[in-house]
Amino acid sequence: MFRSGAAWRELLNDEIGDQGDVSAPLAWRSDVELAELMGNLGGHCTQSLLEQLEAAVSDRPAVLIAYTVKG
Repeated sequence: MFRSGAAWRELLNDEIGDQGDVSAPLAWRSDVELAELMGNLGGHCTQSLLEQLEAAVSDRPAVLIAYTVKG
């Protein structure tokens, strides 16, 4: 595993701080759930991203998290 859930939580809180509704899901997840979520974001499937963006029912801003592990 690249990071533990606690390490992801600390990194994300440091990076984005308290952003209300955007950062609230961090509090809803246990460290184990957060580690599983952040450790399995899948590949860079453009088709899946486009499908989700097209399915959005709101014109409010949204967040897409993309990461790469280089090594």
